[in-house]
Amino acid sequence: SVVTGRITNKGEPIPVKPMVGKLKVWFILQDVPPPVDPKYANVKDDGSFDVTDSGNGIVAGKYKICIQWYDNFPQGPDKLKERFSEKNSKIFRKIPDDGVLNIDVSRPEG
Repeated sequence: SVVTGRITNKGEPIPVKPMVGKLKVWFILQDVPPPVDPKYANVKDDGSFDVTDSGNGIVAGKYKICIQWYDNFPQGPDKLKERFSEKNSKIFRKIPDDGVLNIDVSRPEG
């Protein structure tokens, strides 16, 4: 299914610098043997995103959601301090449950 949603911080869009900044969001299917292809989201300036995976959407299941925020992509530090990197993220969501995923990095448990 195609997944849509929004990434915010304390309810507000995460400000991304024009041209050089990036909010990188990707989904990793859990409970399957590796290797697992991450599914990358297309993120817009207001923090809304969709994951279409070449138009097909992504398969149902439990996903770890990873988020990194750069002022100067791909160089420079992750402004979220790697809290939601592939290794550290504690954001898990089942797809599809409500179809729309609103994730606030100030309250990652939802």
